[in-house]
Amino acid sequence: TEFESSIASIWSRVLSCQKTELFSNSHYFHLGGDSLKAVAIISLIDKELGIPCNIQVLFDAPTLSTFSEKLKLIQVDMLCRSSQFIMLNECSGEMPMIVAVHPGTGTIDCYLSFASVMAGDHQVLAIQYKNSSAKSIPDLAREYAHYIMQQFPNKTIHLIGYSLGGHIAFEMAKVFDNNSFAYKSVAIFDVPPIVRAGDIFFNVGEGGNVLEKILIDDYGIDKKNIDLYISYVNERQNALMPLCLDYTTEGLVSSRIGYFNAAEASL
Repeated sequence: TEFESSIASIWSRVLSCQKTELFSNSHYFHLGGDSLKAVAIISLIDKELGIPCNIQVLFDAPTLSTFSEKLKLIQVDMLCRSSQFIMLNECSGEMPMIVAVHPGTGTIDCYLSFASVMAGDHQVLAIQYKNSSAKSIPDLAREYAHYIMQQFPNKTIHLIGYSLGGHIAFEMAKVFDNNSFAYKSVAIFDVPPIVRAGDIFFNVGEGGNVLEKILIDDYGIDKKNIDLYISYVNERQNALMPLCLDYTTEGLVSSRIGYFNAAEASL
């Protein structure tokens, strides 16, 4: 995976070997790793990937694949517990900003690879669901939109939303229009132009195998970490569902709007 490749790059520098010599089952200690080099690896992972951990994680999971899986879990846990508005990549302040709105899971893992691809060209600010007093999708969109207008009044903004996030992004665009706030475009992934947002939810108990497949195939979550992630999904989905049951997409926005299939767009 791309994430495992990033870890391999750090290993290769610290262990003085070629990245092409590293495989998923490569063992840290068999490659000449020791405690001092482990400290260097952990430091680089924190600095370059923003994932803090201690050397015991590496000692407990010494192969490249198992270590990467442990770090992915830490990253997911951090994202789920962190602030509502998260900058997913580092770019110049002059770069345009893509505001990525959470899907029905309320989490923003689905945008991690996207943010990595866009680094250098666009900042990616992701919005994940946190406790809100909103009573409807338009209410929630107003909360998000007003934050963007207040914090980034002079930014070139593009809105994107996957699944339920598409509905919220569309409603945010309407708020921008009503407040004469300039934005460039709205891109909606895997959402028909008009659909009841409540229909996108499913019962995790009955559809557990479906959710597990989505988390593994689309989100890159390891099977061993599914239960923890599902607890986050359940919590946010249960909070979001009442907002969506009577909602349908209506109205027009002034900017360009595009509808895409997420798989075709390689999101």
